[in-house]
Amino acid sequence: MKRLMCLFLVLVGVVFFDASAARADADLIYDVTGTNPGQTNGAPAYKGIVVMRRKGQVVTVIWKIGGQNVVGTGIIDGNTMAVGYPSANEPGVAFYARDPQTGVVNGQWVPGGGSSLGTERWIPRN
Repeated sequence: MKRLMCLFLVLVGVVFFDASAARADADLIYDVTGTNPGQTNGAPAYKGIVVMRRKGQVVTVIWKIGGQNVVGTGIIDGNTMAVGYPSANEPGVAFYARDPQTGVVNGQWVPGGGSSLGTERWIPRN
């Protein structure tokens, strides 16, 4: 059931990134800042690096934050993307949109079982 729910969350979030945004089969590296779900002051709660590894319309996203790595799988098309990732006992999901002019990525995320959203901003390094 949990595996089915994880697959469902990833498939429901069919949002994507344009081919011009990421060379096929190439790693893109971003500096990331984010807020945690329910955080109201708007100040970044965390910062780190995100590596996006693309293979066609499928991506592996690796968040490197606070000495930990979290690996998620996503689907891309156009300038939006959805990513499912492990979160405690239930999968989490994140949704992102890329500004085609600047390459900056903004998104929202919720951990498994969560009831409020966190935010992220990715600034391209390459």
